[in-house]
Amino acid sequence: MAFPPTDRFNIADYFLEDRIGEGRGDRVALRTAAEHLTYAQVSRLSNRFASLVEGMGCVPGDRIMIALPDTPFFPGALFGILKAGCQVVMVNPHLGSEQVDRFYQYVEPALVLTTSGPADVFGPPPGGQVLVLDGEHRGALEAASEDFETVATRPEDPAIWLFSGGTTGQPKGVVQSHRSFANTTERYGKG
Repeated sequence: MAFPPTDRFNIADYFLEDRIGEGRGDRVALRTAAEHLTYAQVSRLSNRFASLVEGMGCVPGDRIMIALPDTPFFPGALFGILKAGCQVVMVNPHLGSEQVDRFYQYVEPALVLTTSGPADVFGPPPGGQVLVLDGEHRGALEAASEDFETVATRPEDPAIWLFSGGTTGQPKGVVQSHRSFANTTERYGKG
């Protein structure tokens, strides 16, 4: 799929806000065994995450690592970080301390979002902070504003870091731009 040329493009807007603008805000966007969230609910959660990371001092372009289980926190954090103009670095929450240290050196995250289980391994990165979402900081997320205007990003701005499987050595970071991630997702989704 070719996206029209534009100076501004953010995949959080593309996948969430544009769907709401099409009148799909009350449609289910996320299904889990425990709950269903609509596009509007995911958008509000992502706005809280965006407000939270901005309030923690993160600025556009910062790398924010998420070491989260598959819960609504994950898409909320992912889209919120992108709305704040920051880069999402996704890692397995079950990594060992050696690999976490290596990723910290490689990525230099400004902030790490995790939960209480992995928090013992995911301590604060050098020069950064860690936020335990189901621990002492849960109230901060609940208190964060649901009003947030997406930071202007360009199609070629870095958006999401994924890591290779490490089959030929250490895992390597693969950085996808807003446009490339949207293109990849569209291609996979539509065959």
